[in-house]
Amino acid sequence: MDINCILLDLEIIKQIKESEKLAIHIVPGTSKLFVDNSVYLSGLKRWYNGYNREDSIKYLEDLVLNIDNISDLIISGSHSELSITLINSINNAIPGLDNLKNTYISDSISVAKIILIINKLNKTVENLKAIDVLPSYKDMENISVGMMNNLEKKYQLENNNNENNNNLNINNVNNNENKSNRETNNRENKSRKMEIIKTL
Repeated sequence: MDINCILLDLEIIKQIKESEKLAIHIVPGTSKLFVDNSVYLSGLKRWYNGYNREDSIKYLEDLVLNIDNISDLIISGSHSELSITLINSINNAIPGLDNLKNTYISDSISVAKIILIINKLNKTVENLKAIDVLPSYKDMENISVGMMNNLEKKYQLENNNNENNNNLNINNVNNNENKSNRETNNRENKSRKMEIIKTL
């Protein structure tokens, strides 16, 4: 079952009012869910058409299983927009399931099965909401830009420091060279003086 079929079924479930029931219309190759809002001779009509609560609840259980499988794919692929769509559809459908549960209030087994279905759907919603804590594509883009800016600043700072160090090294070399030149000049001057003294 694809996501569109799931969303359609959830939209149908959303329409259930109290005292209304679900029915499954079976056609070759597929089954269609619809709301049975018959009031007069409802039991007789459902019997005649082959509608019953067991088939309806079994359809709902299979639907929950399909929703579970689809939600796993949505979560693993981090499809946040699709997650929001499915969450909204499930939340909108749950009041319809509550109404169906109240319709079958005298049937404890049916009520228990519907409660389990509601609980599983609520759990699926919780799992889908976990996608919201992950950064969206836009957030990731902002993070990447921020990281690039920080790296650029760090690179610039390192370059400035290296340049300053290079300048300092050059100055030190120049100072050493000047000192060496002065020492050489002093030695030469001293040597000349000694030569002059010897000639006296």
